Amino acid sequence: MRNGNESSRSDSMTVSGSRPSGVHWGGGRGNNGGGDRHSSHKAVNKPKVDLLKTPEMQAYMAVGGMPAVITLIDNVWGITLTRHSVMSFLETNLSRVGAWAMRTSPIGVAVLGMMPSKIALDPPIGHYFTTPALPANRVTDTPKEALQVATDVAVNVRISDVTDAGVQHAVLHKTPVAIQRIPVVKAIATIRPNVFTVAVPGITPMHISVVDTIASENEAKLVAPTGKPTVTPIESTPVREFSLPEGRHTHDAIIVFPDSVDVEPIYLSVIRITSTHEIRQEAYNTYEIAKTEREVAERNRVQKKPFGSFIKEMTLQKTLTDSQVAETAAHIILLESKLTLLRQEEGQAWHQREYLIRIHGNKKFKYLHEVHGLRKLAQAKQGEIDVINQSIAKLKMEEMGLLIQQQRVNADLETAKITEPQRVENARLTAEAAEKAARDRRISEEIAATEAKRQRMENERLAEQERQRVEGTKQQVSEASCAQQASAWQNRFTLPALQPSGSAQYSFAASGMSAVALSPREAAKLHNSFLAAQEQLSAIATTSASGPVAAMIALEVYQTKVGESSERPPGWNVNPKFVGSISLSAMGLSATESLVSQGEMALPVRMRIIDAKDWIGCTEIYAVKTGVAGVLPKVKVGAAQYDESTGVYTFTTDSTPPRTLIFTPAQPPGAETRPILAPPGSAPATLQHTGEMIIKPVITPTILPLPQLYAHDFHDYIIWFPADSGLEPVYVYLKSPRDEPGVVTGRGERITGIWLVDAGKDMGAPIPAQIADKLRGRRFSNFGRFRAAFWKVVGEDPNLVKYFKSGNLGNIKNGKAPSPKEREQVGRRVKYELHHLKPISKNGAVYNIENIRVLTPKRHIDIHKGVE
Repeated sequence: MRNGNESSRSDSMTVSGSRPSGVHWGGGRGNNGGGDRHSSHKAVNKPKVDLLKTPEMQAYMAVGGMPAVITLIDNVWGITLTRHSVMSFLETNLSRVGAWAMRTSPIGVAVLGMMPSKIALDPPIGHYFTTPALPANRVTDTPKEALQVATDVAVNVRISDVTDAGVQHAVLHKTPVAIQRIPVVKAIATIRPNVFTVAVPGITPMHISVVDTIASENEAKLVAPTGKPTVTPIESTPVREFSLPEGRHTHDAIIVFPDSVDVEPIYLSVIRITSTHEIRQEAYNTYEIAKTEREVAERNRVQKKPFGSFIKEMTLQKTLTDSQVAETAAHIILLESKLTLLRQEEGQAWHQREYLIRIHGNKKFKYLHEVHGLRKLAQAKQGEIDVINQSIAKLKMEEMGLLIQQQRVNADLETAKITEPQRVENARLTAEAAEKAARDRRISEEIAATEAKRQRMENERLAEQERQRVEGTKQQVSEASCAQQASAWQNRFTLPALQPSGSAQYSFAASGMSAVALSPREAAKLHNSFLAAQEQLSAIATTSASGPVAAMIALEVYQTKVGESSERPPGWNVNPKFVGSISLSAMGLSATESLVSQGEMALPVRMRIIDAKDWIGCTEIYAVKTGVAGVLPKVKVGAAQYDESTGVYTFTTDSTPPRTLIFTPAQPPGAETRPILAPPGSAPATLQHTGEMIIKPVITPTILPLPQLYAHDFHDYIIWFPADSGLEPVYVYLKSPRDEPGVVTGRGERITGIWLVDAGKDMGAPIPAQIADKLRGRRFSNFGRFRAAFWKVVGEDPNLVKYFKSGNLGNIKNGKAPSPKEREQVGRRVKYELHHLKPISKNGAVYNIENIRVLTPKRHIDIHKGVE
């Protein structure tokens, strides 16, 4: 372990600064924190200090004053702090950055310069650290009472080291808001009064003594070892923008002392002072990187000829010129870092020569050889300095020429950007038109092929149905038993779990089938379609929409096919149940861990799955704008549960029957690869659905009006995963139960007089018994088709249609609802509507005649509003 637990790195930094005169730091007498001020102070005349017993005697400082410089000695170290903070240069600089309160970006000011020792230690003691400190209330608004129980705290002021032009500075940073967090460390009392141990993360715990003042006899005991680096204040540096602290050599924390002592919390920053060799190595590394980038830029410019456009040529030239400027600047910094070391070596040689002449003047002939040798060494170093200065001057001339060239290249590039886009745009439009024509042709061919295949399969289905009818009731009973055994399996859907950084944002699945895999291209099309629909819907004002509005973003086409077996499984020709999911990030929403506790979450759009009217086997996927015409924005939020036995996450809906959603992560935590939820032993060996599901994104979504929608028309959830899963919450949508197939039941009521006279009051008009008799036992793929069949049957009953006006008879016979009187109409809702007494959302029967009433739009709205 190196001193202070700070590992030595080749990219370390060193900074130097000048000490202003007439400035008092800390308690008025100064301190030894700034390093060796004068070598004439003879440590031999000072009392010896046992730093193993009292490591806090290594240095002292005042909070807010000039920081100390300390190092590990026999693996212990420490500082002594005066109890009360003082006004100092740190406080002054805090006031300076505080005057920039209106800035929205981080700012800072360099307050300390750190210069490594000119005298190399042999053997080296290790790394030195400086310890600037501030009262805690200067960096955070968190009260002392809260700090006592906190483990970390938000701050908007920090002190950390940065490198500026190869020089290490301590910079006082300030951000507009407290967006950074630092640890809160408890000071642990030792057996000695007012002495504590403090364990700042990342460094060796240190001893801190808290006193009112430093006694002169204690001050005399503080001994600065030879070779200690210098830390000096920097005065009147400008306040400017800084990036947030990187903290390569900085460890900071809030120190909280026990309640039993009267010591306020402090902010302590411990900064390792980098060596001259580290500075030089860092400059060398920077130069090598810049040189490599320049070589890459040169190769790219040669290899990518011909360029294809003037912009591409100028862009490559700009990259090359920028890399040449960066390489030259890095080369200058590298040579300047060598100058620093050479000047130290030259000064050391002159210093040793003068020392020999001054101390051994009466024996100068005895040491004449050494004096001449040191003089030659100093002159040799001066010669090297002169050569490097000449090289630097030459490089600066080259840099000036490169900067002029850089300005010219930038100007040429800007000119090219003005003229080139039109040519590129024309080429793009031509290519897009050709691509669209090819795409439309391909889609038409695919649709025609799908329809032909669907018709062929439908014919086969009808033939098979007839064959099964002839076989007798035994085969039918067997098929019904298999269908019942597989019912639970048919209500399970397997979806991939979405990673936050993954490319997949949309997924689909069908019962009895695996998840539908989208190619990257189709996934991108679907994402673009959803974003376009969302943008168009958001542009529609809530108050301007008189009815629900939606945009279709995709089609789901299910292509049935017969298996290899001669006997088809039951239900092979029925579209599987369908589910889709979208990551919250794809919807432009932020995922938070508090989702599961919210119960509901408002969405700008909700998804709805509707069977295509004139295309069997095709499902339309719509994005519906919320907050208008009764479309509520709130969606239920639920939590998925992790099943350790299978390595998947599951979520069960609250619908009837319940649907189980299975989310399969790419690599379940702690789980081995195994089959995922195999079918039950009683399930048929052949899957219920053996077709192929195709997702076709809509290229250009179009805003369309929809019939009046209600909360039960949507079947969707936001599903949240445990925090340790690393999975992103998803929005999942299924068909509404009213969009699911079903068989009509119920007997209706006998009607006398005018049937719909009660449609505008109470719970509405019941379904006539003669209509129920004609519909009972019939199977419908969704409630919309039942509604159309219902009105057609009504149109065939002479006892009912005689009460309708001639204008309504055409609608009824075409399967459309008639219109009530104008006073019973509301906006676009101008037709009689079917209402479920027990809502579908509360498991009300969708196709039970006894649960259905006919209402006028006005009465229907009042019932859902709770109006008697």
